[in-house]
This record gives sequence, structure tokens and C-alpha cells, in this order.
Amino acid sequence: MLNNIDAERSVLDFYITMYSTASDAVKAEVDNLVRPELFDDINHKMLWAEIEKRKDVGATDMISLANALENEAWFINAGGFSFIGDITNTNMRAENVPNHAKQLDELARQRDSLNAITLAQRIIQSNS
Repeated sequence: MLNNIDAERSVLDFYITMYSTASDAVKAEVDNLVRPELFDDINHKMLWAEIEKRKDVGATDMISLANALENEAWFINAGGFSFIGDITNTNMRAENVPNHAKQLDELARQRDSLNAITLAQRIIQSNS
């Protein structure tokens, strides 16, 4: 399995509950690693897109995100406010988040490699 849902939740939780109080060093390390491709879960990817739009202005808290997303179908289907509540229930320390981001980065690279191999196999098969 090339995903780690708990690590995805940890990274999202960091931005929702810890980003404003995290050290500059931890913020920089995580910010340099996190990108949309790290998230395998589509709802996590969608939530990340909203966080990414808001993080520079400090509006990534639960209430701001829920208010911004309350009319989005994917958010409603994911559980709405309770979806964010479940993500922020990780009990994670900010210092551990860079390791989770690194794990997600490695998994994303493996998914990319697997997708490239699969595509190459399809091309070879179609030319046979």
C-alpha cells in the first residue's frame, strides 16, 4: 500500500492546529516538503488545497476552514466540520510532523514510479 492516511492527517492537523505556534524551523521544513501530490486521499488533497490558499494569512483554523468549505459538495460528503475534527484529533507534536511529511514524500515518489512503470507497460503492450 503506497499511502499513509495517519501521516496525511498529521500533516493536515499541523496546519490546522499548530502552524501558528510552531517554530520557524519546523514551519520551513514542513512547508518545503508538502505539496498536493503527497496526499493520496482525495478529501485530504482537497482540504490541503484550501489550507494552501489560506496559510499565508493565518486562516487555517478549524472554524475558518469549515466556513470556507461549508457549501462544497466534497466537504459535505466527507463529513463537514466533523471531518476536520477527526483530522485534528491526532495528538501529534509539531516536531514529529517533518518526519511524516518525509514519509509522504517517499510514498508519493513510489506512486509516481509505479504509475510510470504502469504507463510504460501499457505502451509496450499496445505496440505488441
